[in-house]
Amino acid sequence: MDSQRPLARRMAEGEIRLVGSRQFPVGLQGDGGIAPQAGYAAPEPLAQASTLAPLPLPAAGSAPMPALAQSRSQPANAEKVRLSADTLFDFDKAVLRPAGRAQLDQLAARTRGLNLDLILAVGHTDRLGSDAYNQRLSERRAATVKDYLASRGVDADRIYTQGKGERRPLTGNACDGVGPRSELIACLQPDRHVEVEVIGSR
Repeated sequence: MDSQRPLARRMAEGEIRLVGSRQFPVGLQGDGGIAPQAGYAAPEPLAQASTLAPLPLPAAGSAPMPALAQSRSQPANAEKVRLSADTLFDFDKAVLRPAGRAQLDQLAARTRGLNLDLILAVGHTDRLGSDAYNQRLSERRAATVKDYLASRGVDADRIYTQGKGERRPLTGNACDGVGPRSELIACLQPDRHVEVEVIGSR
């Protein structure tokens, strides 16, 4: 067929000329086209694609598709321990007392055998002193608890700390009007504590 002759030869004979970057047989000017010259045969139209038959539906009574397996992971258990800061630390200090180390030893022992997710240590103070000072003190105490637990074999990367300062007192307004200072310090004792939350599963 003529269409199978080399492109260069067809162009040399004037059968095809370039318009821009497209090729049109002689007698056509572009996408809109004009009437072709005499002797130009239009290509035969492409046959329509046959319609694909739909997939058959499952027969009645056939076995259902298998369900996805449910996760068998055990839910994590949470345990929150409230440790008195007066037991852990001296007043206005962030250095552990012997009694505080003993309490944390017991806590570290309880974490053994756990699939430990995390431990969160949150420090709290009473209202004596400035907000900024108490915030720093609560953070230092929480960090001390973390360091000690890590020294007893608890994964330090799973221990997180926060300091809440004096913002969450347990005593509320119960100590308002209490004096002298020594009695007020004793009254505010519940506010000075570190909460340690252990989350994991056995």
